[in-house]
Amino acid sequence: MRLVIFLLLCPILIQAQIVNIEKLRLSDTLSNHFSMEIGLGMSMSRNSSGDVLEGEGSLKGDYQFNNKNRIMMIGAFGINRFRERGNTETTDINNNQFIHFRYNRKLTSFMTWEAFSQGQFNQVELINLRLLAGTGPRFQLLRKEKGYIYLGLLYMFEHSDEEWDGISKHTIFNHHRLSGYLNMFYKPNDNLGISHVTYIQPRVDAFHDLRISSETGLEFKIFKKLNWRTYFQLLYDSSPPISVIELRYQFKNGLNLKI
Repeated sequence: MRLVIFLLLCPILIQAQIVNIEKLRLSDTLSNHFSMEIGLGMSMSRNSSGDVLEGEGSLKGDYQFNNKNRIMMIGAFGINRFRERGNTETTDINNNQFIHFRYNRKLTSFMTWEAFSQGQFNQVELINLRLLAGTGPRFQLLRKEKGYIYLGLLYMFEHSDEEWDGISKHTIFNHHRLSGYLNMFYKPNDNLGISHVTYIQPRVDAFHDLRISSETGLEFKIFKKLNWRTYFQLLYDSSPPISVIELRYQFKNGLNLKI
């Protein structure tokens, strides 16, 4: 039933610069079963300037069918719309969706081989469609009871359709990139977790064309299956569409329900 629900919602999510897949992973200690996790957040507000509608959600499926093979399926969306008082038109401050599939094959006790594909849409960042496919090793540098450190060194191919004047001019890009990431997590007790992930994605043929994402998060337990999450993220793109700024950041809070 959980798999059916996920597959039904996938088409909605198909339609974000660097997506933090490490944050969206479920437990690394799954054993021969399927798990699913749902995250939802929504708010509406009105003030003297106008009306604001915010919403975000994520849906994650994770199936490990033996000690060496694992499949992950992840979808998410985020929306933030503003309507000025006295005006019938709305402005999208944030509108993005993505879907991600990943296969892991454990080769040794400290190395896993990964292969992935991903589709993205981000209206505010002028990304009409970005398709990614890649593969490479993931190394376990440290694994203790209270924390871990992972390092990923992947290659990926990128197909991107972007609006470079923000109105009608579409530009198609096909690039080869490296995608390196460092994922760290520390859990001092059963109710608190601290995480940090940094991604670096340079173009193979032009290292000055670089994307960087760095995110630090805090999560604590409210009830057995309900957690509160807060995180701060920095995003840098050295070659964004002409009307998009190079450095962006966001600070978010929300609830997370584990099923």
